[in-house]
Amino acid sequence: MEILKFNENIHSDKVFFVHREPIYQRIIDYNNSQGYKLYYYENFKLIEIESVGRMEKRIKWKAIWGDMVFFLNDSEYEQAMKVINTSKDLYDKHIKSANTVAKMPLSNIYHNILKIK
Repeated sequence: MEILKFNENIHSDKVFFVHREPIYQRIIDYNNSQGYKLYYYENFKLIEIESVGRMEKRIKWKAIWGDMVFFLNDSEYEQAMKVINTSKDLYDKHIKSANTVAKMPLSNIYHNILKIK
């Protein structure tokens, strides 16, 4: 199985990093007209940002949306969601195995070490 990086196919002009600049509605409207939508990533989801309201302008957008926001078209969104879903599955399996280990008695975890004594 090939694991792709989340932003492997995203060009730099579609990613806004924190530069102490707000994102304006005209930027969103322009990219929407070009077939792109604005998303931010949170809890294994890409959440669409449809507009920049007055409330969001007062608060720095980093505090609301995180360090990066992405302009993605439909195919890029689908590819990103495939990678995110794979990451979510791996994360869930890791948490499940960690919980299983946490429930085990220490004698089972360190069986070989205890046999040495």
